[in-house]
Amino acid sequence: AVDESLFFSTTDQSVQVFLDGIAIYRYGDLDYRPYSYGRKWHLVNLPTWAAGQHLIMQVYSDNPRVLGQFDRIRMDRTSRLIEHLFICDFPYVSGVTALLIFMMLIGVYFFTEKKLRDIYVRLIAFLAVFFFWMISSSSLMLLWLDFPIFWWYVETASAYLIILAGQILIYRIIDAEYKPRILRVSCVYVVILLLAGGLELAGLHGMYAMRFFFFPALAACGIPTGYWLWHAHKNGNAHCQSILIAFAVLSVLAVIDGLSFQFRLFSWNTYLLPFGIYTIAFFIVRLILDRAENERYLSNLSASLESQV
Repeated sequence: AVDESLFFSTTDQSVQVFLDGIAIYRYGDLDYRPYSYGRKWHLVNLPTWAAGQHLIMQVYSDNPRVLGQFDRIRMDRTSRLIEHLFICDFPYVSGVTALLIFMMLIGVYFFTEKKLRDIYVRLIAFLAVFFFWMISSSSLMLLWLDFPIFWWYVETASAYLIILAGQILIYRIIDAEYKPRILRVSCVYVVILLLAGGLELAGLHGMYAMRFFFFPALAACGIPTGYWLWHAHKNGNAHCQSILIAFAVLSVLAVIDGLSFQFRLFSWNTYLLPFGIYTIAFFIVRLILDRAENERYLSNLSASLESQV
Protein backbone atom coordinates (compact mmCIF):
# COMPACT_ATOMS: atom_id res chain seq x y z
CA ALA A 1 0.00 0.00 0.00
CA VAL A 2 1.13 3.52 -0.80
CA ASP A 3 0.80 6.14 1.93
CA GLU A 4 2.59 8.98 0.18
CA SER A 5 1.80 12.17 -1.66
CA LEU A 6 3.49 14.05 -4.47
CA PHE A 7 4.45 17.67 -3.86
CA PHE A 8 5.64 20.18 -6.46
CA SER A 9 5.17 23.83 -7.36
CA THR A 10 4.59 25.61 -10.66
CA THR A 11 4.43 29.15 -11.95
CA ASP A 12 1.81 30.23 -14.49
CA GLN A 13 0.94 26.67 -15.50
CA SER A 14 -2.15 24.52 -15.52
CA VAL A 15 -1.46 20.94 -14.45
CA GLN A 16 -3.17 17.58 -14.68
CA VAL A 17 -1.72 14.41 -13.15
CA PHE A 18 -2.48 10.94 -14.50
CA LEU A 19 -1.74 7.67 -12.77
CA ASP A 20 -1.80 4.71 -15.17
CA GLY A 21 -4.02 6.73 -17.51
CA ILE A 22 -6.49 7.83 -14.81
CA ALA A 23 -6.68 11.53 -13.87
CA ILE A 24 -6.12 11.94 -10.13
CA TYR A 25 -5.40 15.69 -9.88
CA ARG A 26 -6.07 18.84 -11.87
CA TYR A 27 -5.38 22.55 -11.47
CA GLY A 28 -6.66 25.02 -14.06
CA ASP A 29 -8.50 24.35 -17.30
CA LEU A 30 -5.50 23.48 -19.51
CA ASP A 31 -6.54 26.16 -21.96
CA TYR A 32 -5.76 29.74 -22.91
CA ARG A 33 -6.65 32.46 -20.47
CA PRO A 34 -5.82 36.18 -20.77
CA TYR A 35 -4.21 36.25 -17.32
CA SER A 36 -1.74 34.18 -15.35
CA TYR A 37 -2.36 30.84 -13.64
CA GLY A 38 -0.30 32.21 -10.76
CA ARG A 39 2.28 30.59 -8.54
CA LYS A 40 0.90 27.42 -7.01
CA TRP A 41 2.13 24.47 -4.98
CA HIS A 42 0.40 21.14 -5.51
CA LEU A 43 -0.14 18.27 -3.10
CA VAL A 44 -1.33 15.14 -4.93
CA ASN A 45 -2.53 12.29 -2.74
CA LEU A 46 -1.50 8.99 -4.30
CA PRO A 47 -3.99 6.11 -4.08
CA THR A 48 -3.09 2.81 -2.47
CA TRP A 49 -2.77 1.12 -5.85
CA ALA A 50 -0.15 3.63 -7.12
CA ALA A 51 2.85 1.36 -6.54
CA GLY A 52 4.35 0.26 -9.84
CA GLN A 53 2.08 2.48 -11.97
CA HIS A 54 3.12 5.13 -14.50
CA LEU A 55 2.64 8.74 -13.37
CA ILE A 56 2.29 11.35 -16.13
CA MET A 57 1.98 15.14 -15.78
CA GLN A 58 0.20 17.18 -18.43
CA VAL A 59 0.96 20.90 -18.28
CA TYR A 60 -0.30 23.92 -20.20
CA SER A 61 0.89 27.51 -20.25
CA ASP A 62 0.76 30.42 -22.67
CA ASN A 63 4.06 31.58 -21.21
CA PRO A 64 6.82 29.61 -22.99
CA ARG A 65 9.42 30.78 -20.45
CA VAL A 66 7.89 28.68 -17.67
CA LEU A 67 6.36 25.74 -19.54
CA GLY A 68 7.52 22.46 -18.05
CA GLN A 69 9.29 24.01 -15.07
CA PHE A 70 8.67 22.22 -11.77
CA ASP A 71 10.12 23.28 -8.43
CA ARG A 72 10.52 21.56 -5.05
CA ILE A 73 9.45 18.13 -6.28
CA ARG A 74 9.17 15.73 -3.34
CA MET A 75 7.37 12.49 -2.56
CA ASP A 76 6.73 11.66 1.08
CA ARG A 77 4.04 11.30 3.66
CA THR A 78 1.57 14.21 3.60
CA SER A 79 2.43 15.25 7.16
CA ARG A 80 6.13 15.45 6.32
CA LEU A 81 5.44 17.46 3.18
CA ILE A 82 3.38 19.99 5.13
CA GLU A 83 6.13 20.10 7.75
CA HIS A 84 8.66 20.82 5.00
CA LEU A 85 6.36 23.60 3.78
CA PHE A 86 6.42 25.22 7.21
CA ILE A 87 10.20 24.92 7.44
CA CYS A 88 10.74 26.57 4.05
CA ASP A 89 8.38 29.37 5.06
CA PHE A 90 10.07 30.12 8.37
CA PRO A 91 11.97 33.14 6.91
CA TYR A 92 8.64 34.66 5.86
CA VAL A 93 6.96 34.06 9.22
CA SER A 94 9.85 35.59 11.17
CA GLY A 95 10.26 38.37 8.61
CA VAL A 96 6.59 39.36 8.74
CA THR A 97 6.82 39.50 12.54
CA ALA A 98 9.87 41.77 12.33
CA LEU A 99 8.13 44.02 9.80
CA LEU A 100 5.09 44.44 12.03
CA ILE A 101 7.31 45.33 15.00
CA PHE A 102 9.24 47.85 12.88
CA MET A 103 6.05 49.49 11.59
CA MET A 104 4.52 49.76 15.07
CA LEU A 105 7.73 51.26 16.43
CA ILE A 106 8.01 53.81 13.63
CA GLY A 107 4.29 54.53 13.95
CA VAL A 108 4.81 55.60 17.56
CA TYR A 109 7.57 58.00 16.57
CA PHE A 110 5.46 59.29 13.69
CA PHE A 111 2.90 60.71 16.13
CA THR A 112 5.46 62.05 18.61
CA GLU A 113 8.22 63.42 16.39
CA LYS A 114 7.33 66.06 13.78
CA LYS A 115 10.84 66.89 12.62
CA LEU A 116 11.44 63.56 10.85
CA ARG A 117 7.81 62.74 10.07
CA ASP A 118 8.36 62.66 6.29
CA ILE A 119 11.15 60.08 6.77
CA TYR A 120 8.86 57.98 8.95
CA VAL A 121 6.13 58.05 6.30
CA ARG A 122 8.52 56.89 3.59
CA LEU A 123 9.97 54.20 5.83
CA ILE A 124 6.52 52.90 6.78
CA ALA A 125 5.55 52.83 3.08
CA PHE A 126 8.67 50.79 2.29
CA LEU A 127 8.00 48.36 5.13
CA ALA A 128 4.34 48.03 4.11
CA VAL A 129 5.24 47.11 0.52
CA PHE A 130 7.80 44.65 1.85
CA PHE A 131 5.10 43.19 4.11
CA PHE A 132 2.74 42.57 1.19
CA TRP A 133 5.54 40.98 -0.82
CA MET A 134 6.43 38.75 2.11
CA ILE A 135 2.94 37.38 2.74
CA SER A 136 2.21 36.92 -0.97
CA SER A 137 5.47 35.01 -1.49
CA SER A 138 4.72 32.69 1.39
CA SER A 139 3.56 29.19 0.48
CA LEU A 140 1.60 28.97 3.72
CA MET A 141 -0.67 31.75 2.49
CA LEU A 142 -1.98 29.33 -0.14
CA LEU A 143 -2.67 26.82 2.61
CA TRP A 144 -5.10 29.21 4.28
CA LEU A 145 -6.20 31.45 1.39
CA ASP A 146 -5.89 29.45 -1.81
CA PHE A 147 -5.99 32.27 -4.37
CA PRO A 148 -2.79 31.66 -6.36
CA ILE A 149 -3.59 34.14 -9.14
CA PHE A 150 -4.32 36.97 -6.72
CA TRP A 151 -1.19 36.32 -4.61
CA TRP A 152 0.95 36.01 -7.75
CA TYR A 153 -0.01 39.50 -8.90
CA VAL A 154 0.49 40.89 -5.40
CA GLU A 155 3.91 39.27 -5.25
CA THR A 156 5.12 40.49 -8.64
CA ALA A 157 3.70 44.00 -8.29
CA SER A 158 5.12 44.50 -4.78
CA ALA A 159 8.52 43.18 -5.94
CA TYR A 160 8.71 46.05 -8.43
CA LEU A 161 7.39 48.55 -5.87
CA ILE A 162 9.85 47.60 -3.11
CA ILE A 163 12.78 49.15 -4.95
CA LEU A 164 10.77 52.26 -5.83
CA ALA A 165 9.73 52.72 -2.20
CA GLY A 166 13.38 52.31 -1.23
CA GLN A 167 14.47 54.91 -3.78
CA ILE A 168 11.90 57.37 -2.42
CA LEU A 169 13.34 56.89 1.07
CA ILE A 170 16.93 57.25 -0.17
CA TYR A 171 15.99 60.42 -2.08
CA ARG A 172 14.82 62.00 1.18
CA ILE A 173 17.92 61.29 3.24
CA ILE A 174 20.75 61.61 0.69
CA ASP A 175 22.61 64.87 0.12
CA ALA A 176 21.10 67.36 -2.33
CA GLU A 177 23.86 66.93 -4.92
CA TYR A 178 22.91 63.25 -5.38
CA LYS A 179 19.14 63.69 -5.51
CA PRO A 180 18.97 64.24 -9.33
CA ARG A 181 20.96 61.03 -9.84
CA ILE A 182 18.58 59.08 -7.59
CA LEU A 183 15.67 60.42 -9.65
CA ARG A 184 17.27 59.25 -12.88
CA VAL A 185 17.87 55.78 -11.45
CA SER A 186 14.29 55.67 -10.20
CA CYS A 187 13.05 56.42 -13.71
CA VAL A 188 14.60 53.14 -14.88
CA TYR A 189 12.52 51.18 -12.39
CA VAL A 190 9.39 53.17 -13.24
CA VAL A 191 9.79 52.36 -16.93
CA ILE A 192 10.24 48.66 -16.18
CA LEU A 193 7.12 48.66 -13.96
CA LEU A 194 5.02 50.46 -16.58
CA LEU A 195 6.17 48.09 -19.31
CA ALA A 196 5.43 45.10 -17.07
CA GLY A 197 1.91 46.33 -16.37
CA GLY A 198 1.24 47.24 -19.99
CA LEU A 199 2.46 43.94 -21.37
CA GLU A 200 0.46 42.06 -18.73
CA LEU A 201 -2.72 43.88 -19.73
CA ALA A 202 -1.94 42.97 -23.33
CA GLY A 203 -1.80 39.30 -22.37
CA LEU A 204 1.97 39.01 -22.88
CA HIS A 205 2.91 37.97 -19.33
CA GLY A 206 4.71 41.24 -18.69
CA MET A 207 4.84 40.94 -14.90
CA TYR A 208 6.97 37.82 -15.30
CA ALA A 209 8.88 38.70 -18.47
CA MET A 210 10.10 42.12 -17.33
CA ARG A 211 11.79 40.54 -14.33
CA PHE A 212 14.46 39.40 -16.80
CA PHE A 213 15.27 43.13 -17.13
CA PHE A 214 14.45 44.12 -13.56
CA PHE A 215 17.14 42.06 -11.83
CA PRO A 216 20.00 43.14 -14.16
CA ALA A 217 18.81 46.75 -13.73
CA LEU A 218 18.85 46.27 -9.97
CA ALA A 219 22.46 45.11 -10.13
CA ALA A 220 23.54 47.81 -12.61
CA CYS A 221 21.78 50.69 -10.84
CA GLY A 222 22.46 49.43 -7.33
CA ILE A 223 26.22 49.81 -7.66
CA PRO A 224 26.21 53.59 -8.33
CA THR A 225 23.43 54.12 -5.77
CA GLY A 226 25.52 52.40 -3.12
CA TYR A 227 28.52 54.51 -4.19
CA TRP A 228 26.53 57.74 -3.77
CA LEU A 229 25.30 56.65 -0.35
CA TRP A 230 28.87 55.91 0.68
CA HIS A 231 30.08 59.32 -0.45
CA ALA A 232 27.20 61.02 1.36
CA HIS A 233 28.18 59.09 4.50
CA LYS A 234 31.82 60.20 4.11
CA ASN A 235 30.55 63.77 3.87
CA GLY A 236 28.95 63.43 7.31
CA ASN A 237 25.45 62.15 6.55
CA ALA A 238 24.90 59.60 9.36
CA HIS A 239 21.58 58.39 7.92
CA CYS A 240 23.27 57.28 4.71
CA GLN A 241 25.64 54.98 6.57
CA SER A 242 22.83 52.98 8.19
CA ILE A 243 20.64 52.88 5.09
CA LEU A 244 23.64 51.81 3.00
CA ILE A 245 23.95 48.61 5.06
CA ALA A 246 20.31 47.69 4.43
CA PHE A 247 20.44 48.73 0.77
CA ALA A 248 23.57 46.69 0.05
CA VAL A 249 22.36 43.53 1.79
CA LEU A 250 18.84 43.65 0.34
CA SER A 251 20.09 44.39 -3.17
CA VAL A 252 22.60 41.52 -3.14
CA LEU A 253 20.02 39.05 -1.81
CA ALA A 254 17.44 40.20 -4.36
CA VAL A 255 19.88 39.68 -7.23
CA ILE A 256 20.77 36.20 -5.92
CA ASP A 257 17.06 35.37 -5.75
CA GLY A 258 16.66 36.58 -9.32
CA LEU A 259 19.50 34.37 -10.52
CA SER A 260 17.84 31.40 -8.81
CA PHE A 261 14.12 31.83 -9.42
CA GLN A 262 14.09 33.90 -12.61
CA PHE A 263 17.22 32.93 -14.53
CA ARG A 264 17.31 29.49 -12.85
CA LEU A 265 21.10 29.36 -12.69
CA PHE A 266 20.82 27.30 -9.52
CA SER A 267 18.07 25.76 -7.43
CA TRP A 268 16.91 26.95 -4.02
CA ASN A 269 13.86 26.23 -1.89
CA THR A 270 13.05 29.72 -0.66
CA TYR A 271 13.82 33.38 -1.25
CA LEU A 272 16.85 34.79 0.56
CA LEU A 273 15.50 38.36 0.59
CA PRO A 274 13.44 37.90 3.80
CA PHE A 275 16.67 37.34 5.75
CA GLY A 276 17.79 40.85 4.83
CA ILE A 277 14.86 42.67 6.37
CA TYR A 278 16.60 42.76 9.74
CA THR A 279 19.22 45.15 8.36
CA ILE A 280 16.52 47.84 8.36
CA ALA A 281 16.99 47.84 12.12
CA PHE A 282 20.30 49.71 11.66
CA PHE A 283 18.45 52.63 10.09
CA ILE A 284 15.67 52.54 12.69
CA VAL A 285 18.23 52.58 15.50
CA ARG A 286 19.89 55.57 13.84
CA LEU A 287 16.57 57.42 13.86
CA ILE A 288 16.04 56.55 17.53
CA LEU A 289 19.53 57.79 18.42
CA ASP A 290 18.87 61.04 16.54
CA ARG A 291 15.68 61.53 18.53
CA ALA A 292 17.48 60.83 21.81
CA GLU A 293 20.26 63.24 20.88
CA ASN A 294 17.72 65.92 20.01
CA GLU A 295 15.97 65.41 23.35
CA ARG A 296 19.27 65.72 25.19
CA TYR A 297 20.02 68.92 23.32
CA LEU A 298 16.65 70.41 24.21
CA SER A 299 17.06 69.31 27.83
CA ASN A 300 20.51 70.90 28.08
CA LEU A 301 19.23 74.05 26.38
CA SER A 302 16.35 74.28 28.81
CA ALA A 303 18.66 73.76 31.78
CA SER A 304 21.00 76.45 30.44
CA LEU A 305 18.17 78.96 30.07
CA GLU A 306 16.89 78.22 33.55
CA SER A 307 20.34 78.77 35.04
CA GLN A 308 20.63 82.11 33.24
CA VAL A 309 17.27 83.22 34.63
